[in-house]
Amino acid sequence: MSLPRLIYIMGLPYSGTTLLNFSISSNSKCIGLGEGFKVFDKRNNEDFFNEYCTCQYKYKNCDFWSKIERNISDKELDEEKFQKILFEQVDKTYPTKAVVDSSKSYSHLRAMFESRVVAPEDVKIIFIQKDIRAWAHSFRRYRKWKTDTTPSYYFAFLAWILKIRFYKLRLQMLQLDYTVIKYEELCQNKKKILIEICGFLGLDFESEMLSPQRSGTHFVTGNEMRKADVNRIKIKLDTKWQDDPNWRTPYALYCFFYRLFNVFKSIR
Repeated sequence: MSLPRLIYIMGLPYSGTTLLNFSISSNSKCIGLGEGFKVFDKRNNEDFFNEYCTCQYKYKNCDFWSKIERNISDKELDEEKFQKILFEQVDKTYPTKAVVDSSKSYSHLRAMFESRVVAPEDVKIIFIQKDIRAWAHSFRRYRKWKTDTTPSYYFAFLAWILKIRFYKLRLQMLQLDYTVIKYEELCQNKKKILIEICGFLGLDFESEMLSPQRSGTHFVTGNEMRKADVNRIKIKLDTKWQDDPNWRTPYALYCFFYRLFNVFKSIR
């Protein structure tokens, strides 16, 4: 199996996409760019130029991103042109490696396919899914920090259901080559899951993937874990939601309707 040109990680925010990117990027055949496609949206923000890359240099001084930045300062630049510049630099700097990107959104893929920078058959997609209770807890905490209001678990559960369904339907309709993994299984059985991921991607499993490093990657966007003081990233299960009892009633209703839906589905 030939190596894909792009390994694209999709999933909802707070679902472990950055963690998975670090892990796959620790494979010697890959180069991790974090949420690299999102650099296009941030390139005209002056504060962004002082963001640190995981290579330990600022974005404007990073050996990889600084070369791209020189060519994307034009405010009229469209996303398709940006992606072309990005992959041209990858081909120069890492010609034998697969790009790992966790920008999550389908819109970035669509722009890439329309510009033919990368063909659909050269992309492997991994969709990472977090337990609805854990995701809802993270979602509520973020909204509290961002807006000073905390949405109910009912609202958070509904958001999870609709967003997950939308992503998966879109992938199925476009017939893209993808696989789904569970965040909890990755954390609890990391070697087994990573071996399965490597099989899907056409990679040989490497033990470095079990304890991923920041060095050797170029993340300038994404989860705050990219700014951690430690070089190695620990694959650890998020259990904070277990201390909050408020999810129990909404979760019971979710389970009831989920089973009811499956009963109706089976007798259609």
